[in-house]
Amino acid sequence: MNPSEREVHLDSIDRLLEGSASIVDIKLPKGAQKTRGRPSAASKKKNLKTEPREPSQFEKIHHKRIASEMVDQDAKKKKIQPRQKILPVRSTRKIPALPEAPQYLRHFPPMIHQYIEKILDVEADGHCGFRVIAWELGRGQDSFMDVRKEIYNDLKERSEFYLNQGFLDEVDRVAQRIHVDESGPCNIDHWMSMPTTGHLMAEVYNRPVFYYGKSWSQKFFPSTTIPNGNPPFFIGLTESRHFVALKMKDENLFPAAQLEKNWEQIATPEALRWKDRYKRCFELTQRIKMETGFDKCTF
Repeated sequence: MNPSEREVHLDSIDRLLEGSASIVDIKLPKGAQKTRGRPSAASKKKNLKTEPREPSQFEKIHHKRIASEMVDQDAKKKKIQPRQKILPVRSTRKIPALPEAPQYLRHFPPMIHQYIEKILDVEADGHCGFRVIAWELGRGQDSFMDVRKEIYNDLKERSEFYLNQGFLDEVDRVAQRIHVDESGPCNIDHWMSMPTTGHLMAEVYNRPVFYYGKSWSQKFFPSTTIPNGNPPFFIGLTESRHFVALKMKDENLFPAAQLEKNWEQIATPEALRWKDRYKRCFELTQRIKMETGFDKCTF
């Protein structure tokens, strides 16, 4: 660059600086300036309150799972448990005593006479057999209609079970005999029949049944359950075809009649232990038979 050109250039720069100083007055800013940097924590909280955030997919699934678990818990609380079979127990209320009927002693096998403490009578209205069972359940003889209903309902609900056992040929016919509409006196078509009802009583109430009659006696055991603490039924049939309750001197030692036919073939291994439970009774029976020559076909 020659001297003349250099002078012109410097002069131009001086004029430019003079013009810029007159246009822009550079001063320091006063106070805090708003920037576009990272927002403060307080600003974040404010935004969250005023502008709700859309939940993530993970949060949505998590909330649904919690809600589902709460519904399941409520359902479990409200769920109706399956009906369980409730076995009758002896009532704590005072049951009217039954009148004694010693005159019926001669109506039963001689080999059990000395083992009977009392013979208790019930009303003779066609329901006498079921009255005996109601009383021995601890409910009083007037609860015989409940006994009829319980046996009837069990027979209908487990009809296939009973048919497979081979003891019943016609469930409907047996059910019709047990069922009555009214508690008034009933005719012979609805009287208790043995051995059918004896077998049903053992199964329904889960306890042994010892039945005694002058011409024929028998015992019945549950076929699917192990021995328990339920007291046995002792029921007798007089020569006038009237059922009475028998009270033994010792419920663990008395002559036990012949076992129900084919019971050992259908009984479960657990139920077979009923024979061991009453082993002493069987041994006593055999000893008495040998000493007296009692006809084993009827006992």
